[in-house]
Amino acid sequence: MTNLTSIVKNKRTIFAKNYYGCIVKLLLAVSGFSFEEIEKNAVVSTADRTKVKVGNREKLLKMKEIAARPKDILFLKRFRK
Repeated sequence: MTNLTSIVKNKRTIFAKNYYGCIVKLLLAVSGFSFEEIEKNAVVSTADRTKVKVGNREKLLKMKEIAARPKDILFLKRFRK
């Protein structure tokens, strides 16, 4: 099995970081919503001349709340401040 096949099969998150430190995450699994629900009100943004769909902030925060992993709880505490 190739590394990419393993990443997709295990629904890992793929991170990309550019020279300026901007990070893009490609999510292959999410909590609380289907990808269709997220796409309904996603916005199209441009990253290095490539169009990408970005999920609605409220849904992204709700996904973190639903997942309730320690890192998500910490993120939400920091975000609310």
